[in-house]
Parts: sequence; structure tokens; C-alpha cells
Amino acid sequence: MERIPIMDTAFRESPLGITDDGPKGRLERRSRLRTVLVWGLGSSILALIIGAGLAAFAVLRHGSLAAAIAYLEGYPLAVESYSRSVGEIHAGEPRSATFVLRNLIRKPVTIVGAKTSCGCIATGDLPLTIGAGGEGELTITVRPSERDVGCEYRHTALLYIDVRSPPILLEVTARVLGPGNDSGT
Repeated sequence: MERIPIMDTAFRESPLGITDDGPKGRLERRSRLRTVLVWGLGSSILALIIGAGLAAFAVLRHGSLAAAIAYLEGYPLAVESYSRSVGEIHAGEPRSATFVLRNLIRKPVTIVGAKTSCGCIATGDLPLTIGAGGEGELTITVRPSERDVGCEYRHTALLYIDVRSPPILLEVTARVLGPGNDSGT
């Protein structure tokens, strides 16, 4: 292969077979790389803006991002908190926890019953009908027994509703103290 003086041409070939088309070619490659990076970055920013817009719409439509996610998962009701603590209580002492439920669908939902994990837990206010887009409160009362003293008391209520839904499980927790004992021992 005949050697061509470097200054006479815009195209060069190195001994290793790597080609270089001079400053103009490098500039074009950099320009193409910049274009790809700018489009990629622009697309990412656009996706973030669209995602934020959809999240904002979901919050406006359902009241919170958690409620919007619950709706997308097929739940007709959103619960403010699925678990409530009633703090420290003495064995035999009744204590209530209130759960706020929000209807996410366009028709009334009725909670027709509940199955509890123990006879020491009772649900009040049933059946409870919550209008379309409305809110309702469900009170669950617990009354731990002597055998619960010193334990982390944790029981659940499974709600039965009149529309098709994944299971809605509410939990009540407490620290049970012995009669007349404030330390739990």
C-alpha cells in the first residue's frame, strides 16, 4: 500500500486499519452523538412529565396516590390505613379503632359483613353503605382476654362487600396489660 501524505487528504488509514476522516468527520460524529443524547434526554424528561401528570390526575380523581393505586388494583374502597393501634390496654377492657373508607367507584358499595380472626374483636355499624365517591367510617372494637397479657395483640377483620373486589383486610393492634398493672409484667 502506498503512503499518502497526511496533509493532502481528509481521509487517513492508520497502520492498525482504523480509519479517520479528519476533523470534519469527527465533528459530524460528535454532532450525531449529541443529537442521540439530546433526543434520549428529551424523551426521558417527557416521560417524567407525562408520569407526573398522570399521578397528579390520579390524585385529583381519587384523593391520593394510594387510593389511585388501590383503584387500579381493583379495589372499590380505599382505606386510609389498613392497620390501627389502640395503644396499651388492660385485659377485658374494650377499645375501639375507627377506619375511614372511601368509595372509589361510581356506584354505592355496601359492606355487608366481616369475618374476624378472634371472638374478641367486633365490627360495628354493619351493614354500612358508602355512596359513590363518598366516605364512611367503620368501627372495630377489641376486648383482649387474660391470655393476651404481655403479648403483642394483633387481630384482623376481613370485609365482605356487595361488589366484586380483592379481599379487604383490616388489622387492630394493641399491647395488653394485666389487670391493675401498667407495665405488662
